[in-house]
Amino acid sequence: MIKIENVSTVGWKPAIRGARNPMNSWEKSDSLFYNLESEFIDNIVGDRLFDDPFFTSAWSYSGPAEKRDLYSWAIDAWDGIDQLSEDALIICNKNNVPAIGPNDLKLLSNLAKAGSDEAKFRRMILVYLDVTAPMYWWKEADTYKVGTVRNSCSTMHKIHAKEFTIEDFSTEHLIDITEMNSMSENRPSLIVDFSDEKHPDAKYEECPLGDLVTTIYMLNRVRDLYIKTKDKKYWWQMIQLLPSSYNQRATIMLNYEVLANMYHARKNHKLDEWREFCAWIEELPYAKELIIGEEVRDTEEQLRARFKSYEDRIRYLEEMMCKELHKAYDMSVEDISEKTDIAVSAVKYFVNGDPIHGETVIRDADTGEQGVLKYTIGGE
Repeated sequence: MIKIENVSTVGWKPAIRGARNPMNSWEKSDSLFYNLESEFIDNIVGDRLFDDPFFTSAWSYSGPAEKRDLYSWAIDAWDGIDQLSEDALIICNKNNVPAIGPNDLKLLSNLAKAGSDEAKFRRMILVYLDVTAPMYWWKEADTYKVGTVRNSCSTMHKIHAKEFTIEDFSTEHLIDITEMNSMSENRPSLIVDFSDEKHPDAKYEECPLGDLVTTIYMLNRVRDLYIKTKDKKYWWQMIQLLPSSYNQRATIMLNYEVLANMYHARKNHKLDEWREFCAWIEELPYAKELIIGEEVRDTEEQLRARFKSYEDRIRYLEEMMCKELHKAYDMSVEDISEKTDIAVSAVKYFVNGDPIHGETVIRDADTGEQGVLKYTIGGE
């Protein structure tokens, strides 16, 4: 059994801002953030974009011209002004999660796919949550120490604070006496009555669930003795007798990098608790792109908007192919050119940003005279 509640995520704005630092590309950011204190929408550098009343009353935006592109993106991203006014605040405000734009999501997804060295931004997205889980699960969860903090309910101090009940333990897989008898060919399971004045229904049933019930009975007996006498020897009985199926609650802090490691290592784990935990990870904001690693693909509409002709799209695919071969296989510019039949100068431009120098013959439409036009692609 595992229970996850009180989840919140923080750090989105500095994480996205930091991801854009290496290329100084802050102006390309298209994410929206809802400022809880000031009640307005801003971007990664804190520029005030839309006041709260805009989302509930206004139908057009007439603010500064440099912000209209972001406004247009917001309209497109949320399928029109009706959806924007209804959904944008909810999405920006939910657990302090932004509405990440397509430009930022593409960048973050590519960095995540490149591995932990490139995906440093994931360490800046923090997740706080309360987890109630059996101690056998916590033993494994505690192997993740870097970038995590855990504050647990104290077994040492509060083990005697309440009477033990069956609900305090994970028992979903324990066999009861009915199933035990159906599995036993030689003899039925033993039943022993050990009821007393305080526990009139207490009895021992010879099965795994019965063994736990008996342990709970003994835990409560020594608990009563400890409360009555304050003798520490009875406290030791509880500490050393407590089963690992005992459920413990803790508040923990994780980050998206740790969660990515957990997910890929534990998603097919033998324990139900780990599989349920990984299923919860899948529901975190933008987990598919930033943790799980699903590829972010442009829609056909986005592709048509980006590439005005099929030649533009071919050039884009050639650029992506050159970068991938260089990064994944450490291929030289010359090898990439030979394998792809793309000119060396073009590969240098795609991979290193080296400018392409060339010339082309042009003809004057009126006089018919020819001339040579020299050009440079890239560079300053």
